[in-house]
Amino acid sequence: MLPRSTVLAALLALAIPCELACGHVIPLASVEPVNSPTLSTCGTAIDWLSDPSLAGEDDAQSQIPSPAVKAAYSPRALRVAEAIGVVDELNDLVGSSGTELVAKRQALLERLDLAKADISAAAVAADCEQGRADLLRDSLKDHETSRTRALTIASLGVGALTSVAAGAWSLSNGDASRGPAAVGIAGGALGAVLGALALTTSGSRVHLAHPRNQLRDLWTNPERSSLFSPSVWHFLSKRRASLDPDSQKPTPREQMTARWKTNGMLGRDEETRAHRTALFFGDGGDYDLDELRDRADMLDEVQAEVDLMNQELALLLRQLSRGVTKP
Repeated sequence: MLPRSTVLAALLALAIPCELACGHVIPLASVEPVNSPTLSTCGTAIDWLSDPSLAGEDDAQSQIPSPAVKAAYSPRALRVAEAIGVVDELNDLVGSSGTELVAKRQALLERLDLAKADISAAAVAADCEQGRADLLRDSLKDHETSRTRALTIASLGVGALTSVAAGAWSLSNGDASRGPAAVGIAGGALGAVLGALALTTSGSRVHLAHPRNQLRDLWTNPERSSLFSPSVWHFLSKRRASLDPDSQKPTPREQMTARWKTNGMLGRDEETRAHRTALFFGDGGDYDLDELRDRADMLDEVQAEVDLMNQELALLLRQLSRGVTKP
């Protein structure tokens, strides 16, 4: 006969690794700060509000193109020229010739090269922040995968070992004791619990700090941004002048924030929306898998809109070099 003390010891031996797997090796509700230097920052960026050399840079964005410039350039090219603040330079090219024309074109090209650098800086910043969110999400997914694997193995092990224990007890016990049945039921119940846990997420979170938060400026819409250059911010957030046939349409910033609301990135209920608004547009916080995915998707949209400005700048450069009037 298999002593009951032996069976109880076997069950206790099963319970100990289960406790370790469920409560220590795989924390079910923990915050895992990531202090890696590679994740702490996306590099030093210009503060566009405090740099004195940039004062008054966006004043040029109220310039009006002459009729000749309107005829020579497409609305898309003029839209980006207005954002960069080079409409007056385009006006000055009209009627110029010889060395004067060459000098003015060179000065204009230098302004456009600077704008291209500003666009690249904004796109790189968004891409870097997206990469940080993706990297943390991959780390958290690996954690969830390891947890699911451990719980699945524990569930199979509990089921198998309790079945063996119950069978051995039953064979060695000739008095038709209910003990083997109790062991089998207990083992089955514990295996079912572990299996159910394997099918759920643990609720683990990682901490992500983002004090320089592009999403915050796009959400709050300040008159001037400290994270985007005046030209990029004008392109993203200002309504176009009357020269733009799309002037009555929402700005890129308005389109992005509207998508964030309607696509569920900020949540479907008031409580979730309040939590995510504070998290996504603040200085940082503790993110779960879904929140990291949605933050990365939002930053991907920012990068796409900034890249669109780069495309329109390329169009302006082509029309400047060829003197074409095609849209």
